Amino acid sequence: MNLKNVITSGLFILTVISLTAQTYKLKTKDITVSGTSTLHKWTSDITQANGQGVFQFEDNQLTGISSLELTFPVKGIISTKGKIMDNKTWESLKSDNHPNVIYTYQGTDAITKTASGYTIKVKGNLQIAGFKKAVSMQINGNILPGGKIHFTGKHAIVLPSYNIEPPKALMGTVVVGEEVVVAFDVTFEKI
Repeated sequence: MNLKNVITSGLFILTVISLTAQTYKLKTKDITVSGTSTLHKWTSDITQANGQGVFQFEDNQLTGISSLELTFPVKGIISTKGKIMDNKTWESLKSDNHPNVIYTYQGTDAITKTASGYTIKVKGNLQIAGFKKAVSMQINGNILPGGKIHFTGKHAIVLPSYNIEPPKALMGTVVVGEEVVVAFDVTFEKI
């Protein structure tokens, strides 16, 4: 084996060792949807969620996302305002025909290292009430002890852009505002 082949083999081995892609599963979540109405502000908790992603690392630093999908059962969206609000939400999101809200990752525009972790600009598809729309957002991430990955962020959703009529109550006198904000604080753990 000549010197060139030895060097090439050595660089290949180092690349394989330092570049890895690992599969993670959603472990913990704190996800809320909040908005306004003609009567009051409100918040609903997303009490159920499933998710899995493949994240890329180089020298123990996050360098990319290969895939990520999150699924939220609509009937797992529970309001602090009670069952009437829940039923109106589920009806507006067409839960009988479209039981899940689904986010599917499509790509990364940038991953920037910060003092506390990473700022990541991602794009994906968000499917709500059977309507799929491309979305872009900026999230913050960091690597926790034990190799867990932690992400936080928020994203505003304009309900009519998903063909969703904002929920109404009391014969139409109380109407939810057209924009809601989803805020998330989630942790992924290696499978």
